Amino acid sequence: PVRFYRDRLESAGFSARERPPLDEIPRVVKNDLRSNEQEHPPFGTHRIVGMQEAVRIGGTTGTSGTPVIMMFGPKDLEAAIELQCRVLWRYGVRPGDSFTHSWPQGFYISSNSTALWFIRAGILEVPVGPPMDPAIAADHLRLWDRLRPDGFQMTSSQLATYDEAARATGFDLGDLFQGKVIGLLDAIFQFEGPRRRVESEYGFELRNMGGVGDIPGCGLTDCEHHAGLHVPAHYS
Repeated sequence: PVRFYRDRLESAGFSARERPPLDEIPRVVKNDLRSNEQEHPPFGTHRIVGMQEAVRIGGTTGTSGTPVIMMFGPKDLEAAIELQCRVLWRYGVRPGDSFTHSWPQGFYISSNSTALWFIRAGILEVPVGPPMDPAIAADHLRLWDRLRPDGFQMTSSQLATYDEAARATGFDLGDLFQGKVIGLLDAIFQFEGPRRRVESEYGFELRNMGGVGDIPGCGLTDCEHHAGLHVPAHYS
């Protein structure tokens, strides 16, 4: 029923009732979708969920080009919540724990369901937003010192900002992080050396993470065994 994919399959000689080998199916990359939206503005013919059916909406960062608007129907949102609850479980936090993150809110794709999956998991969310400068980072540290969250999530550059703020104010970052789990968004932590170095420096247990808007959000994480990122294959 989706015009974009129907037309691509028909142009390749396939009918709707065929199940051709995977390597014979025409591949679709993000630029194909961008081109489709330019040809059929504003949202193209490739979407299953449109504005009328969407219950959540968000956008990608546009790292590889023009940002893509993502629309979630009820089933999409349910899958996103389930996926992110699994991420929290791999972090090691459990119902009754608290979890803080420095993620931006607003239209950012991983923000459109954030509160929902924390509620579903029974975990107290402590959102503080990005530490835009050391002064804001220091405010976050003071709040965390009072609340003592069980888990943290941030980028490696944000960790560097918190470290700078801690050194400037005499705050003991190691005391805050000791024995806690922290999710860091940086591909370098897939390597054993960098991961062990920061774990040793701060006393936390690191979970590497990654993701893209299509998954959605930060849906790829490793676990305590550090054998690679878990990919939600059954949602693809």
